[in-house]
Amino acid sequence: MKWQPIETAPKDGTWIWAYWPEAVLEDRQCPAVWEDHPDGYRWTDPADSKEFVQPTHWMPLPAPPVDAS
Repeated sequence: MKWQPIETAPKDGTWIWAYWPEAVLEDRQCPAVWEDHPDGYRWTDPADSKEFVQPTHWMPLPAPPVDAS
């Protein structure tokens, strides 16, 4: 999978893997989803950290593991 511009990411509630440049003190990668918030729609991470820096790139999350049993 290759990184894609965040403008091409799905905004339908699908979780993605996002890249935040210089988030807080360093670059960060984590899951994210486009959500409605009181301050408007925005990308949110699982901790809902409300970063001022928005992600610049994304890629699909990998498929979950398959139970081999």
